[in-house]
Amino acid sequence: MATRRQAGVAVRVLFRGAWGFASGPGMKGLVGRVERALKMARGLSAHLSRPAALAEVPAVQATLRKRPRRDPREVPLEDKARLLATLHRELLVFEPRTKASTVAYEDLGGQKRLLTSEGTDLRTELLAVYQYTTAQGRAGARIGAVKDEFGSVEHGWEHLEDRQRPQEVARRLARKLACQLDGVRPRGGSPPCVLSPILTGLFGHEALGHLCEADLAEHGAFAGLQGQQVAPEELTLVDTNHTSGGFGNLRYDDEGVRARPVRLIHRGQLAGLMADREYAAALGVPPTGSARAESFHVRPLIRMRNTIFTSGSAELAELFSGIRDGYYCVDFKGGQMEMNSAFHVGVQEGYEIRGGEVGRPVAGLAISGLATEALKRIALVGRDFGMESGVCGKGQEAYTSDGGPHLRVDSGGIVVGARR
Repeated sequence: MATRRQAGVAVRVLFRGAWGFASGPGMKGLVGRVERALKMARGLSAHLSRPAALAEVPAVQATLRKRPRRDPREVPLEDKARLLATLHRELLVFEPRTKASTVAYEDLGGQKRLLTSEGTDLRTELLAVYQYTTAQGRAGARIGAVKDEFGSVEHGWEHLEDRQRPQEVARRLARKLACQLDGVRPRGGSPPCVLSPILTGLFGHEALGHLCEADLAEHGAFAGLQGQQVAPEELTLVDTNHTSGGFGNLRYDDEGVRARPVRLIHRGQLAGLMADREYAAALGVPPTGSARAESFHVRPLIRMRNTIFTSGSAELAELFSGIRDGYYCVDFKGGQMEMNSAFHVGVQEGYEIRGGEVGRPVAGLAISGLATEALKRIALVGRDFGMESGVCGKGQEAYTSDGGPHLRVDSGGIVVGARR
């Protein structure tokens, strides 16, 4: 375990519709960074096909504080190591076939300050705890590998002591690992599927959310479909800057814009886009407070915060009722999407559905399809709600949460296969 400290400054300049950017460690050389950013912008300004402009926003002077019950920076490394070692021991108790496990833990603290020529002076205290755990097991010739992750930007070390106790994490990992070691192999086809809140959230994030980021939307599968019906009327997808337990919670983004929720799909219609100030000006819409930078080393990009489907009206039993032969997809390990809305997801915990009941565990299950087509096949939206936290990669890492209720997707919406 190690502690790393870093400090630095980034400079962004908008000159005659062109951006310049420079960054570096510490305050020394700040004038040089300003000059480099300006020189870059000047050089690019003569070769623009579409000059950038910024949507007007009010200047902000504020200090945003975090008040964890136990600041993770004040917790001795020995205490952290002791808690994480407990997880390894508990995992062997719940699943003796475990052969190896790893725990990657990190916490973040500090301060970020944004100063603009428009008068914004925004100081934000930083706080985050994040844990990513993997486990590998063997049963005869079969090998299984699973993962678990969670994080918080509102709670400190108490999040691991109280909310995500090692015993609970170990129990989740053991259940997923047993599924991979004992499960039957999936049959191919396109049967009905019930998606848990975790898979619902992944579907909303990977297959739909990225297509609603303004910098990607113009070349994606939803281009030109604003205001059109793309899903059943009961379906609403929101990217919000704040929800209980949200790993993507924030009050202002890295352009100093007051963050607000945005409906991406409302009552089945494609409704809105996440936009920074530049895209907001180009589209003639208010910015959504979605511009986020991983660190001072990089410029802000349009990013999701907490992307969630709102709950519907169906009881859980209704989602399984009448399914003679299908699959219940509970948790995933890895997923990807394409700009044509194609998705492919590995399911690390899944079960057969037989005669309307959850049946045997399934190992090596993979689901794929086109999100634009799968949306049309959503038959029922559950009354429940769940959410998972993780790290989204889009050239940069960003903390996000995704979730929603259980969803039932009828035959023809999802293609089922086996992972290699």
